[in-house]
Amino acid sequence: MPPTPSCVPPSCGDTTAAGEAEELSAALGHPVPAGFTAPKIRWVQRHEPENWRRTRSVLLPHDYVNFRLTGQKTMEAGDASGTGLFDAVARRFDPAAIALVDPRLAEMLPPLIPPGAPAGVLSRVGADLLGLSDGITVATGGGDNMMSAIGSGATRPGLLVVSIGTSGTAFAYSNRPITDPEGLVAAFCDSTGGWLPLLCVMNMTGVAEEMCSAFGASLADLTEAAAASPAGAGGLLLVPYFQGERVPNLPAATGALTGIRPGLLRPAHLFRAALEGTMLSLALGIERLERLGIQVESVRVVGGGAQNTLWCQILADVLARPVTRLPEPESAALGGAVQAWWTVRRAAGEAVTADAVAAQCVVTAGAVIVPDPRHADVYRDSRERLRSLVSRLFEAGSHAGT
Repeated sequence: MPPTPSCVPPSCGDTTAAGEAEELSAALGHPVPAGFTAPKIRWVQRHEPENWRRTRSVLLPHDYVNFRLTGQKTMEAGDASGTGLFDAVARRFDPAAIALVDPRLAEMLPPLIPPGAPAGVLSRVGADLLGLSDGITVATGGGDNMMSAIGSGATRPGLLVVSIGTSGTAFAYSNRPITDPEGLVAAFCDSTGGWLPLLCVMNMTGVAEEMCSAFGASLADLTEAAAASPAGAGGLLLVPYFQGERVPNLPAATGALTGIRPGLLRPAHLFRAALEGTMLSLALGIERLERLGIQVESVRVVGGGAQNTLWCQILADVLARPVTRLPEPESAALGGAVQAWWTVRRAAGEAVTADAVAAQCVVTAGAVIVPDPRHADVYRDSRERLRSLVSRLFEAGSHAGT
């Protein structure tokens, strides 16, 4: 068996390779986020040169799983879009980016396979690992957001999906590539043959967890207390950049709390400010998606944080749009299953689209959270306050913190 691909900093929200990302961005003439694969490879080259010399293949995590199951190395356009080595508009690897990182990469990357094509069939080794019969079709899978898009029904234009997880993402299907000159909205391909313009803020459920830890209280108790507090948290505004931020591009930023007045440093107000700060941050990114031409006809929310009704209410209030909480919060897992069924049906000769298969599987009759018109002015003001704070960061030329 070929050598195992080298390990790199694991998380797309990790800013360890921020310096390498800046170098690549300058050299390529377009932004390359620190969480993409290319800066991580540069990081390994610089900090673990022996590991890089031993590396023979570069695979994304799900591609490595497929390799273990099938014995074949493949990659699909959706997750490849997040490598920094891929031209999402042309749906192919970018020779210039590859050569800049390391000319050897051209031989290390696997072949791309088209949407809906299988990654292979289950090998004898893969069958033994899973306790199944060999020869079973193995679908490609994809990135978590690409699978979440399929599992939430974002396989046609007009639907915006918000995922509340460790990071917060917002994405929508597009039948044409969407490019952001500043690189804040990722010009991803989806895993069905279209595109998936996506923004990702790094600070979401981790902010709530920090608050729970600080007060030694449960999420349920703090949520109940925050629900009884006024919208706007009495004027408190939390800038939630606890781990730096990607949108806006401030990888070294820190968080900040403004609007402090007597009586506001209470768990209920602070926790509400935390939930509001994360949603306001995400809303600024969604504004950018719309400016780039994404039409938002409806909003669906998924992810672990979607189970928190207050958080969903704040999202609806901040966006001033109804939000549908899907019955199946694990949309990425559902999307992987839908994609697998689509792949098997195509392999059997059916001319069926991913959208048609998703329509049969995705239950959309979830709880609808309607925005409270009484909160519109409060959140409009809070959004502008956050926008102003972020603008001042950039005007000062500071990426060191808030």
